[in-house]
Amino acid sequence: MEQVELDNAEQKVGSYLNVMVTNDGSDLFLHTGAKPTIKGSFGFKVLDEKLQFGETEKMLRSMLTDQKMAEYEQVGEIDFLSALVVLHASVAMRFVSVMTPQL
Repeated sequence: MEQVELDNAEQKVGSYLNVMVTNDGSDLFLHTGAKPTIKGSFGFKVLDEKLQFGETEKMLRSMLTDQKMAEYEQVGEIDFLSALVVLHASVAMRFVSVMTPQL
């Protein structure tokens, strides 16, 4: 996978995480064939168009260690906490759930 693809995926998931933090969300759901969605006290909020096959994997590769990526590839799904630095250098811990369909 090319570095440019990983950089674009990192920017995309970063924008989703920023929207989640701005809206005081608690969860980000990235599922192949579904629209990226955040959850919080407000309920659910759709962020973008449906993710195409391969997009979730690119986003994962931009965020996970090799060990966590191997775990995902073995099981087909993964839940993990993602720390991100937001405006004013504060750190927010958020929950991310990613799944791809079993072929």
